[in-house]
Amino acid sequence: MHADAVVLDVDGVLVDESDSYRRAIIETIERRHGTTIERGTVQRFKEAGGFNNDWELTDGATLFVLARAAGYTGDAAEFTDAIAAREDGGVAAARAVLREAAARDGFDADAVEAEWDPEGIRETFQALYLGADLFREIEGGEPPFEAPGYIHDEPVILEPGTVEALQSRFPVGVLTGRPEAEAEIALGRAGLSVPEEHRFTMDDWAEGKPHPAR
Repeated sequence: MHADAVVLDVDGVLVDESDSYRRAIIETIERRHGTTIERGTVQRFKEAGGFNNDWELTDGATLFVLARAAGYTGDAAEFTDAIAAREDGGVAAARAVLREAAARDGFDADAVEAEWDPEGIRETFQALYLGADLFREIEGGEPPFEAPGYIHDEPVILEPGTVEALQSRFPVGVLTGRPEAEAEIALGRAGLSVPEEHRFTMDDWAEGKPHPAR
């Protein structure tokens, strides 16, 4: 097989992000709403589809938690199955499922959505994931609290010998759903040098990854 170039993802290829993101999702919800969700619930939301990133997945899980507090009688499996059954998927589907459940179970969907704060969720998530120092550097402001940052705990998957072999034989590019700044951190930790014009990140497309336009 002939290859003209090698294009790598970041998550699951350069670094193992599975634990760090799940911890950030779970603790974000716990900090903001005092409720702990199971790792299995996080996986259910991932499998439901349509969540372009972990901020949006945290939004969807938050809507479930708030719905439960308001009187939703279903469990996480029912909520995520209903999301998966809709064509739109993701946050839009979670909001639609919320409204269908509210009509059935007799709670106020508007009141639930009034408690949902996507910007606050993103800020809390970033503070947990990046840690205080990187939050100041990347987000450009003070974090809402001090945290060491789960990003620093992500194991590097790509071995130095593999990096050397790839870069000596092929042009190497990166295609990732991470923001540019977070992708740069992972590249640095993996010891992989990729020219800016060969990096394609969340910041380069509005649609998110994966998307046919890519």
